[in-house]
Amino acid sequence: MWDKQLDSLEVSYATLMTAREEGRVEGRVEGREEVQISSARNFLRSGFPPAVIAENLNLPLERVLQLQSELTANP
Repeated sequence: MWDKQLDSLEVSYATLMTAREEGRVEGRVEGREEVQISSARNFLRSGFPPAVIAENLNLPLERVLQLQSELTANP
């Protein structure tokens, strides 16, 4: 009986630790994306061409163009 409960607790703990690590990885990815978007906005404000920004920040050109449209609409 105790063995089954212990096994269940070990599985639960392993699941929680996996979820925790996945959350950390996801948070780091989101943080990098936020930095890329912020940098793209700054480069657009400085007059850099969208294609150059997209290439150098590894962002899709469509996303950079969307940011450019947003900046134009809300200066």
